[in-house]
Amino acid sequence: MKMMMVVCITVLCAFGVCAQSMDDSIERGIALHDRALAEGEETALKCRETLEPFIEKNMVARAYYGSVITIQASFYADENPVHSLTLLEEGAQYMDSAVSNDPDNGELRLIRLSNGIEVSRSSPLKRYAVIADDVRWFEKHPLPSSPEDCAAILLNCGLYYLDAGDMDAALDALETCVESGAETAAVQNARDILRRYEE
Repeated sequence: MKMMMVVCITVLCAFGVCAQSMDDSIERGIALHDRALAEGEETALKCRETLEPFIEKNMVARAYYGSVITIQASFYADENPVHSLTLLEEGAQYMDSAVSNDPDNGELRLIRLSNGIEVSRSSPLKRYAVIADDVRWFEKHPLPSSPEDCAAILLNCGLYYLDAGDMDAALDALETCVESGAETAAVQNARDILRRYEE
């Protein structure tokens, strides 16, 4: 009996170590994702290598994996637009499948929404029909308690409404973003946009 308990404890500890190792790797991958646009393709590739082992089981890893592929696409936009578009479509598929697998996960929705706004504004791939679903989802659910997450959601919803031509909804979302209390780039971006429309 004691031997059985020792074996069970050992197995549980091993699972705990594996889970912690996976979480640490995903966090490293997300950090690489956030630096990839500024640092270039080498960082984007390192991000993909770090996240790839987890993209079948962890949908956050899958969404960031898709997002970093779209960042890779931006490096080819001028010299090889066909390859760039292929990467954009591949990355979008990963994000869409992540959301499909866990449609009530707000983090996945935010990753796809913010990425979709950027891709739609800067590339031939227009994602507005897909990210409209994310905007509607956020409209139906309470905003997160984190001011930083709240600000990011409101900024991206505001940008979506601007692009859709719904000025009232856009200004309302951007003003609420500024009022969120967060001191982030999202809030500063919202302030800058509001200032332009006030002039």
